[in-house]
Amino acid sequence: MNDQNENVLNPLPPGYRSLVPFSREHFKGMGRRKGAGAGFMSELNSVLIMTPEFFQAARHYPIVFAKDFSGRFIPVGVTGFEEKQNLFVDADGYWRTDAYLPAYVRRWPFFTVQPESDPKKHFICVDKTGLEPSDEPFLDENGEPMVVYHGTTQGNTTTFRGPVWLAYEREIAVAYAEDSEAGDGTVVPLYAAIQNPLVLDTPEKVEA
Repeated sequence: MNDQNENVLNPLPPGYRSLVPFSREHFKGMGRRKGAGAGFMSELNSVLIMTPEFFQAARHYPIVFAKDFSGRFIPVGVTGFEEKQNLFVDADGYWRTDAYLPAYVRRWPFFTVQPESDPKKHFICVDKTGLEPSDEPFLDENGEPMVVYHGTTQGNTTTFRGPVWLAYEREIAVAYAEDSEAGDGTVVPLYAAIQNPLVLDTPEKVEA
């Protein structure tokens, strides 16, 4: 996966114009193309919906199961009733602000590829047409990741400005959310990886 001119998938994911490995060497100083919005979806009458999104997405899109290029059935949200019609992308190429924004749209121009030869590995790839030289690049001059605020999730950050409860079970989280004083609690999936955890059996084992 080193050729920056050859697409790593054929056919390409819906809406993508190219898909190459995202490398530190080739994409230093590059950022998301300004004004790109969701224009890449403007001629697609459906959008991939991930399982954790069903609850939110179903409020805005009919969810159906359609065959992908490999013949597998995948869940998609219907965004148009005619070929090359997307009723959720406006004339300026932006997704309607009154509708849920699917993860498939948010992650563009990036895409994760899982090679058949080694299913345990995942490669981050990118649609080159969605990048341009930027004063807010993904990587600095040394090829190290920059901390870039994700504007599309700005509204969700308000969730963490008030009380936060963590729960193993979704049902428990929902109960806390519905019982919140504000009455508008939100359940957000959270995944954490703890390296070298310190396990304490009893408080007595902790020395002052």
